[in-house]
Amino acid sequence: MFDKSCLDRSFVEKNRLHKNTYTSIANFFTFNKNPIHATKFWYILYIIIKTFFIKKGFNSQIKTFLGIQN
Repeated sequence: MFDKSCLDRSFVEKNRLHKNTYTSIANFFTFNKNPIHATKFWYILYIIIKTFFIKKGFNSQIKTFLGIQN
């Protein structure tokens, strides 16, 4: 019929590929486990988003939606 060892090998290969993908994604978000770079990046991103949302006037809309009095 077909070679079972070939099937096992492809399964292992696929798992290894997935593991590498997930590891690379995690490394991208944690900057290869360098917390200083990651913190800087996320803080800058937070500032950019905050200023963007305040400029667009979303901040007051969100406050109104949540029912927060200034």
